[in-house]
Amino acid sequence: MTLLQTGRDGRTTMNSKATQRACARLDNAARRLLASVVLLAAADTYAQPVEVEIKNGESTVSALVFGRGSGAHTVIALHGAGQQKELFRPIAPGLVRRGYKVISINWSAGPDGPGPGLGPLAATIRFARDAGAKKISLMGFSRGGELAARFASAQPDGDFDTLILLSAYDDQGIPLAKTKKLFVFHESDRFGRWSQVSADKSSEPKQVVALKGGAHSLSSLLADKPDLIDEIASVLGRQDSGK
Repeated sequence: MTLLQTGRDGRTTMNSKATQRACARLDNAARRLLASVVLLAAADTYAQPVEVEIKNGESTVSALVFGRGSGAHTVIALHGAGQQKELFRPIAPGLVRRGYKVISINWSAGPDGPGPGLGPLAATIRFARDAGAKKISLMGFSRGGELAARFASAQPDGDFDTLILLSAYDDQGIPLAKTKKLFVFHESDRFGRWSQVSADKSSEPKQVVALKGGAHSLSSLLADKPDLIDEIASVLGRQDSGK
């Protein structure tokens, strides 16, 4: 296509029809680019958390809610001992962009296990269901993974869609045949390596991701497995047995 044309007098002018077609194509490309930018900006805004206080008897549970609306499939995120609800900021927005709602809560682990977290977790589950959640999954790091596993194992099989156990401080099996399970940990992590023991004892469906190294942090899991959010979303989205 020639945008410029030379006349008999040697003067160069614009080829008007060719120029119009080229401009139209550029116009369409610009519109598509602008639409993509707008959608990405909207998704980022949508993924910004809102702080809420969830009623738990006479007390409240401090939470960050990522995503709006009913959250048909809601993921409740549980940090490890001595950590805060902000732990999941690197993960939650990516899950929101993939269609999930994430509620990350503060809870306190006791010296003998996750017992003190049972009440706050139960209150958050009620909160999510009252908001319209049809499916609920639990995601926990370290002692939060232990809380997720122990709480889910005490409920009827199928109450939870998926358990996402990140360097979970837990060596007990999870006897839930209707609940998908994802274990992610570093092989030499002196706490998280118990996840392998738990995974071996747990019923199908389950998926195990054992990473090289001995770090015990969420940031290390993300660094050593850059597609971790995609992996989590893939397991959450499976409709079959999880295999």
